[in-house]
Amino acid sequence: MTSRQALIVSAHPDATSFNAGLVELATRELQGLNYDVCVSDLYAENFNPAESPTHFTHRVNPYRFDLQAEQRHAWNTGRLPADIRREMARLCEADLLVLQFPFWWYGAPAILKGWIERVFIYGGIYSGSRLFGSGAFRGRRALISTTLGAPEHLCEPGKLQGDPRVYLWPLIQTLYAVGYTVLDPLVLFGITSVPVPGQKTHLKNQQEKFVAAIRAADTRAALPLSYDNEPGGHFRRAAPVWPY
Repeated sequence: MTSRQALIVSAHPDATSFNAGLVELATRELQGLNYDVCVSDLYAENFNPAESPTHFTHRVNPYRFDLQAEQRHAWNTGRLPADIRREMARLCEADLLVLQFPFWWYGAPAILKGWIERVFIYGGIYSGSRLFGSGAFRGRRALISTTLGAPEHLCEPGKLQGDPRVYLWPLIQTLYAVGYTVLDPLVLFGITSVPVPGQKTHLKNQQEKFVAAIRAADTRAALPLSYDNEPGGHFRRAAPVWPY
C-alpha cells in the first residue's frame, strides 16, 4: 500500500510543552494510519517569520518592495530562499496538513502567521486564477488544532472569552482560499501549567480527545464552506457559509 503524506506544523517554543506532546502523539497515530509524517517545528528550526526585502537576492524592482511581485519573480527564476524551498516541498507533498499551536491573544502565534505569509508563495501556491475552487491544494485536507488555557465554559458565544472558532476564522479562510478542505477545528480547553484540582485527569482526557480526532482525520467532518467558479476554473467569487 502506498503511504500518504502528512505535514504537522508545530508552533510552540517549548519542546517539553503539552503541544509538543500532541505533535508526538499525532506522529504516531498518523503513522498507524499509513501516513509518512513530516514535522516542521518552527521554533526548533529557528524559522524566520518576518518577510523582508533581504530574502530576495535578485529583485525584480530594487527601488520598491512589492511582496507579490518579488515572490512571483523568485518562484519563476528558482531563487526562493532555502528555508522557503524546504517548507514548500514539505507542504506540496502533504495530503494532510495539521497546524498545531497554542491559542495566544485570540489567534495563532506570530511565527505561524509568518510561516503562511512566507511559504504560501504568490505565483507558486496561489494567484488570481488559483484560489478557492481552483486552489493548489484542492482535494487535500487541513486540520487546525489549538490549545487554550481558559476552561471551556468561558469559551462559548456570549461568555467572557467568546467562541475561539470565530477567532480562528482568518486562518480557516486562508486555508480555504488555497483550496484545502478545512476540517472542523480541534480546540482543547484548560491546558495550563498552573496546578488546579483534577488537572492530571483533565489533561489526559484532552489528550484522548486529540488522539480520537487524529485517528478520524480521514473522516472528520469538514466545515460547510462553498465557492463558485466560472467555466474554466477561474475564480469568480467566494461565498463561505458561516459555520458557527
